[in-house]
Amino acid sequence: MKEAKTGLVADNFKVLVDGKEVTPTAISGETNGEIYTITIPSLEGKAGRVSVNGTEATFDFSFPKVEGVTAINASELLVTFNKDVDVPTAQRKANYELKINDKKIGLEDILDISASGKTAKILLDPDVAFQSGDKYIIQTNDGIKTTEGKLFDKFVSDEKTFNGSLAPSLKSIKVDANGLLVEFDRPVNSYDDEDEDVTLIKIDGVAIASKDLKPVFAKEGASDVLGKAGQYTYSVPLDDEELKAASAVGTHEVVIYDVKDTASEYAKVASVLNGEYTITDEVTAPQVTGIEALNANKFFIYTNTPVTLDENTKLKVEKGNHEFKLEDSKFDGNVSTNDTLVDAVAGLHPVNKKPGIYVVVTDDVDGNDENPLYKNQL
Repeated sequence: MKEAKTGLVADNFKVLVDGKEVTPTAISGETNGEIYTITIPSLEGKAGRVSVNGTEATFDFSFPKVEGVTAINASELLVTFNKDVDVPTAQRKANYELKINDKKIGLEDILDISASGKTAKILLDPDVAFQSGDKYIIQTNDGIKTTEGKLFDKFVSDEKTFNGSLAPSLKSIKVDANGLLVEFDRPVNSYDDEDEDVTLIKIDGVAIASKDLKPVFAKEGASDVLGKAGQYTYSVPLDDEELKAASAVGTHEVVIYDVKDTASEYAKVASVLNGEYTITDEVTAPQVTGIEALNANKFFIYTNTPVTLDENTKLKVEKGNHEFKLEDSKFDGNVSTNDTLVDAVAGLHPVNKKPGIYVVVTDDVDGNDENPLYKNQL
C-alpha cells in the first residue's frame, strides 16, 4: 500500500485477472496496514495479468510444456518451450526421439544440441539431413527440466513435412591468421567434394586457390562436417601471398560462387554471394583475458587476439615461490625431458574456439623432481 491503512476488507480491493473481476476469498493485513495478502481462486496452470485497484502485474503459473518443433533448415530442428530450460537436460540427446519418414534416427546421427532460453536447436548428421518432402516427428521424454527444476511434460509432435529452405546467405566475413572466416545464416555443404565445396572465391576480383570450406566448429573426427548447432562459421585457407593481400589496410570485397545448403537431395544453391570486410591500421596489443584448467596439468590462457610464440616469448609459471622451468624456444606442445617443466603452444580453445595459449606442466615421471606440480608447499 502506498499509504498504510488498517482494517481493510475484501470490498476495499478490486481484483481483475485478465480483465475479469474475481472475488477475494480471504484478506489478511499486517498490523501497520502497509501490506495485505489477498487470497483468490487458484491460478495454477495459468499465465496472464492481474490487477489490484488498478495496479497491474504479470503472472505465470503455467505448467512446463514443449510448445512446438520445426525444421529450420535441412540440418537443424528448433524445439520451443514455454519456459527457460535447464541447459544440461535440454542438451541431453537421450531426451529426444526423432523419426524421418517413419524411420527412427539414432543418437549418433544427432551431432549436437544447443539450448538457450526457451529453445533447443538440434543438429543432424549430413547422412540424415532433410530433403524436400520428408516427413518428420519428434518427441521428448520427461527428462528435460526448467531452470527452476520442474519437469517438462512428455511431448509428441504432429507429423510435419519439410518443404525445403532458402538458399544460404552471407552474414559476415573477416580475416584471421590463416585465411578467411565466412559466416553464413545456416549450415552449408562443406563435405560432398574433398577440395571444391564452392565453384570459385574471389577477393578484390582475384580468384584464390582454395574452394574449400571448413567449419570452425567441426564434428569430432570429421573436419569437413559441421559439429555444433547454430554455429555457421567456415574457414577458407589462404596461401602466404593471398593472406598478405587480404590483410592489407582497406576495404576488401569477397565473392563466393555456388554455395549449397545441406539438403540430401535437390539442395538450394546461392549462385553468387557478395560480402566485404575492412582492415584498419589499428594494432590490438595482446592481453591475457582469463585462464581455464583443461585437466590436471593442462591449462588454457585466453588472449584478446590470436598470438604467436617464438624464441622471444616470455612465459612464467609459478606455484607458490617455485618457478617451473620453461623449455626454451620450444612451443610445439610436446615435452621430452623428465624434469617438471612448462611447454606452451598457441591455438584456439577446443570448445569455444577463442584464441589463446595452451600451457602444459609435466612432472618427472619417476617422481624425482624436487618440486612436481602437485607437491604440497607451505
